[in-house]
Amino acid sequence: MVEKNQISEKELLHKLLESNVLLQSKIVELVLSIKENNKQVTELVGFFKEAGEQMVAESDDEKLRPLFDKLESLLEQNKTIAKGLILLEKYIKTTSGMQESSRF
Repeated sequence: MVEKNQISEKELLHKLLESNVLLQSKIVELVLSIKENNKQVTELVGFFKEAGEQMVAESDDEKLRPLFDKLESLLEQNKTIAKGLILLEKYIKTTSGMQESSRF
């Protein structure tokens, strides 16, 4: 005789199967969630990698900044020298023109 409190083997097997199916569906959800997290972590690593490359590029610019400053200074000096040479040329032309006109 089967007591009321006892669950039949068939019912027990059925509940066990239901629990197993539910567990499997939760495992599938977990796997899909982990897959999505992996994708997002991969994107994040890509962002960090790109940011690191840009930081290296910026540090190269910073290393070259003194050279750029010196080149700018040389450019300004060259402009000043060119202006001085032009003024010197004009002076020589005007003074040599005066000397030739005073000879005649």
